[in-house]
Amino acid sequence: MSGPSRNRRALAFLRRCPWATKLVKEVEDRGGISNRTNAGDLFTLRFAWELALACPDGDITYEFRAGVGMTSVDFRLQTGIRTWLIECLAINPSAAAQRLEKKEQIEPGICVVSLAFSENAENRCERPEAQLHRAYQAIWQHVWNQQAQRHAKFPARSQNSANVLVVSIAGLWGWAPAVKKDCIEIVHGSRKVLLCPEAALQGLFDGKNAEPGAIAVRDRVDLMVFVDDVHGIYDDQEIRRSSYLLRNPASEPWVETEYPVLLPASLRNPLHSRD
Repeated sequence: MSGPSRNRRALAFLRRCPWATKLVKEVEDRGGISNRTNAGDLFTLRFAWELALACPDGDITYEFRAGVGMTSVDFRLQTGIRTWLIECLAINPSAAAQRLEKKEQIEPGICVVSLAFSENAENRCERPEAQLHRAYQAIWQHVWNQQAQRHAKFPARSQNSANVLVVSIAGLWGWAPAVKKDCIEIVHGSRKVLLCPEAALQGLFDGKNAEPGAIAVRDRVDLMVFVDDVHGIYDDQEIRRSSYLLRNPASEPWVETEYPVLLPASLRNPLHSRD
């Protein structure tokens, strides 16, 4: 099942959900599923679809005002005693990734695609760490307004409520899929994966990271869910199958064990088992 087919199926399903009326209209007003520059909205659309499939009895609200200024989170889900405030974010391919993409046709209809990121590239934007830092920055900018020096989206953590940031990581390296190590480095820092004395990147959940955006993430985000629903098998469970969960060490374990938009462990394949 192709990606565009999944978008069509999601749109058709959500048209029947009263809570999704505004989301459907937003997607259609911005060019619909045929608009390839609309990747962020289409990811939110597909997530909403799988959210509804995973929680048919849940109480779902789109664009929920959680009491943080004039901002809102994409979804509020009520399941029993638990409240889930969920925000979606898509990391799109950078200009550098698009520039460095090389295509070679080896025979009619078959192309080999490669990327030329290099640790020693003169242009810093063409180094791998620049792509990780770009994702790191996009995440904290989603929950912290640097200009106004205040929180956005998520309220303070509270009992029986979880703040979840779902990140589509499929565009991190352009056409190439991201791996678990990338997510760990963004969240916990380069030392966790590179064992280097001078870490290239301090993680967002690293308690020693004093950047205001990172502090805001640690204060407000309970769980980060990294998703790649682009490089998989394109069925109706792709987001739930590929989700890779990283819990804030300061949050309660239940935010990870009870996260509802997920397949059972035996059916899951986080980031398609790419370490």
